[in-house]
Amino acid sequence: METTDLAIVHEGGGAMESWEGAAARGVARRQNREGIVKQVLIKDQDYGVIPGTKKPILFKSGAEKINDSLNLYPTFERVQVVEDWDRPLFHYAYRCTLRHRGTEIPIATGIGSCNSMEEKYRYRNSERICPKCGKPAIIKGKEEYGGGWLCWPNKGGCRTKFDDGDASIEGQQIGKVLNEEIFSIVNTIDKMAQVRALKGATRNLGFSDHFEDMDDDGTAPEAGAKPAAAKTVDQPKRKDDATGPPIWTGFITDITTKTGLKKNQQPWTLFELHGNDQTVICTFDTKIHEAAQAFKESGEEVKITYTVTQQGGKNVVELSAA
Repeated sequence: METTDLAIVHEGGGAMESWEGAAARGVARRQNREGIVKQVLIKDQDYGVIPGTKKPILFKSGAEKINDSLNLYPTFERVQVVEDWDRPLFHYAYRCTLRHRGTEIPIATGIGSCNSMEEKYRYRNSERICPKCGKPAIIKGKEEYGGGWLCWPNKGGCRTKFDDGDASIEGQQIGKVLNEEIFSIVNTIDKMAQVRALKGATRNLGFSDHFEDMDDDGTAPEAGAKPAAAKTVDQPKRKDDATGPPIWTGFITDITTKTGLKKNQQPWTLFELHGNDQTVICTFDTKIHEAAQAFKESGEEVKITYTVTQQGGKNVVELSAA
């Protein structure tokens, strides 16, 4: 049989396509994929660049838009599950199949998994808690004001002061600690496995040239991958070319604080929100800090809408679930 007689048979006995003209069809489909990326997807909302990589990663919203543009819908099959409530250990793996609406023909598949031993789920960032009001508002008092510890009102605290050496404050474990609330995010871990399977199937439509095959925390899954570059501040969109308020979508992986004194000797605390291996937002707003802390502890994907000041700073407008 001649090469030109070869044909592609669709699963389920659908129509056949001759190899003749395959190159032209391939070029047309590549152009269509590029058109979807450029015209349908929004940078920093549907996909984003991770420091140290050449290509951006695809977010859940971007995968959904791609599939909607191609008239596809996902179905999920759980292929592996571990639910050990005693250890505790939770692991989920899914196969996502993208099917064509109307014909139900499977077009692409992808595998995704997630487990409770991943760093962002296994650990949490522990802050000092006020023994009186229960708020994570304890800061170190300045020596010029008597030292000790203060439950700072700007963080929602009750203004109670504690002496240096107070065991109720200094005896608390802070920093990275095991997450004792892992049972409250089992559903989140399950959903994240499905999201990863969805994004994998979407890249398998031919979008792997556009997007990295990477986990949500920016770590390449394959061994020997190059380490990410040093953390940088995600640059905001310019006002003159933005189509709406800038939006960052991802996962809050860490929150750090910096403190100091104003010229009038009033204390201040700056909260730095980190995600996708970047410093995403810096804010003095305690409510924004509390909302970000909740998203960090739950492991949910967050959408941060912000405005850009004339000095290039960012003012958070809203934090919401992605």
